[in-house]
Amino acid sequence: MSDVDWTTPAEPASVDDTDPTLAFESLPVFVRDFFLEVAVRHEQPKQWCRQWWDHEEAVLRLEALWDAFEALRVEPGTGTAVWIRDYLDPTVAALTNPDSTPFKRCDARKDQHQADPAWPVDEPPEGMFRTYSASSAADESSADEAEG
Repeated sequence: MSDVDWTTPAEPASVDDTDPTLAFESLPVFVRDFFLEVAVRHEQPKQWCRQWWDHEEAVLRLEALWDAFEALRVEPGTGTAVWIRDYLDPTVAALTNPDSTPFKRCDARKDQHQADPAWPVDEPPEGMFRTYSASSAADESSADEAEG
């Protein structure tokens, strides 16, 4: 289990006191040391996969859950309760519901794993959508910060 006490606010990462350090250093550590160890200690559902990281939808959901946890754990009062109600419970439901789980082809109890293939897609016609480059978005963000 992680050595970090996730129940107390972390020390700031910088001297300006605006950026608390993370309770967990990575998504796999969050999933292993908190999500599976603390947050979902009840009986393991059939709809779970030991290779959760090979299911893109699961990674997306768990990453969002971790991001919300890191933001809400330092909120005074009901931050953790809000996280449980608004983030943990719906995420667990989405990951374990037999009808909608990204793990429907897996069976943790039988050690079976099969990731769903991505849906087929055709590229849209050239020029139908605006294209943004990562560097132009970063430049706009830097310009906004310089003005503010």
